[in-house]
Amino acid sequence: MPEQDGFPGLQEPFTPKPIHLHLILDVSPSMRKRWDQTLSGLNEYFDSLRQDQKTNDQPYVVTVTTFSADSHTPFEGVELDTIPTFTEKNLSPHGWGTALYDACGPTIEKINTDDPVLVMIVTDGEENSSRKWDETRLSKLMEERSKLGNYTYAYLGVAKEAWGNAAKMGAAVTRSASNMSAQDYGAGTYHDLAGQTVMYSRSMRNNSVLKSAGQNVSMSVDNFFDQTEPEEVQANGEATNSTGK
Repeated sequence: MPEQDGFPGLQEPFTPKPIHLHLILDVSPSMRKRWDQTLSGLNEYFDSLRQDQKTNDQPYVVTVTTFSADSHTPFEGVELDTIPTFTEKNLSPHGWGTALYDACGPTIEKINTDDPVLVMIVTDGEENSSRKWDETRLSKLMEERSKLGNYTYAYLGVAKEAWGNAAKMGAAVTRSASNMSAQDYGAGTYHDLAGQTVMYSRSMRNNSVLKSAGQNVSMSVDNFFDQTEPEEVQANGEATNSTGK
């Protein structure tokens, strides 16, 4: 078993809880202008998670949902190594419209686990064609799941607060203090995304140890893109800092 970080003195073999990563990816025509960056960034992102899995025995269970006017789930609950290298041949913008709410609602609604859940939504925010879900219904669902204590939401491109007409008018990316955060596209964006995901995973491993020691900690983080490196957790569950709530 690879040497795991963050648990000096741990006598019993520690098996981290799987991270359930749900990537909801906008593949509408409006994403074409940033698609080269998206492809290279996604490949860098998943390579970083594979390294985390190898180094720290951190399992990832991955679901990828893509959407334009309709949504598809080419990968559902698969092991990380199942995710291929993405190219224009296997992943590219297509169709018409942006049914953002219709993609997010059913994806989140189907999740059923007590393990850490990271919902990563990559979109330019130009919702214009959802038929079954709207902002009110989706917000209610996301808030209900947040209260379970194991859901973390993060946005790449445009945050939920700016989806729809506001995003079309060029609204700035917003940051929320309620278990959500956003980061605009730019140089190093996916590199930052990978680093913060690995940091999130370490926090979840630390918090698992704290929970096993009887401490009341959450299996989620606030402000995903503003995380700081968690303190190391001892075998007895003592720690001076944890990124969980």
